[in-house]
Amino acid sequence: TAMLTAPVATAQEPAEQIVNGSFASGLAPWWHTGNLAPSTAGERLCVNVPGPTTNPWDAIIGQDNINIVEGVTYQFSFVASSAPRNVTVRALIQNPTTFATFVDRNPALTGDNQTFSYTFTAASSLPQAQVAFQIGGAGEPWTFCLDDVSLRGGAEPEPYVPDTGPRVRGNQVAYLPFGPKAA
Repeated sequence: TAMLTAPVATAQEPAEQIVNGSFASGLAPWWHTGNLAPSTAGERLCVNVPGPTTNPWDAIIGQDNINIVEGVTYQFSFVASSAPRNVTVRALIQNPTTFATFVDRNPALTGDNQTFSYTFTAASSLPQAQVAFQIGGAGEPWTFCLDDVSLRGGAEPEPYVPDTGPRVRGNQVAYLPFGPKAA
């Protein structure tokens, strides 16, 4: 007797929210502030950041119209580097009108390509969120490179680990100033 088995169903991979995060199709739909001239040669975005600039938002690379859904857990990841010096930038997923953030992180970049990954659960829905990399604020010019930008829903939430401090705590209430103290 022949035994028939049903095909195994596979879970559908969560939809990618970032368009052209690999920069394989050039720069579109990414945008940038007027003081930047990014290149996508080599299928990654690289840009010479002018200096000095005062604020992180003095130079920005971004993408608009990102659909964020309340209650969904997302994983936001990207590969980035800086040259010739280490630079800390600001990576945001935000409301482009009010600037309220879903993600606001400050990755420290080096000359090596590093992968950064952040998980968050959306507290509200926003069909036109913005991903932005604020790369201004450096005292001297430098080069920012970005690749493999991804935002996918359906991620596992990070487990909550409360910061409870040390297991034993003592205070000075009712201790005599020069008397013995024990916990």
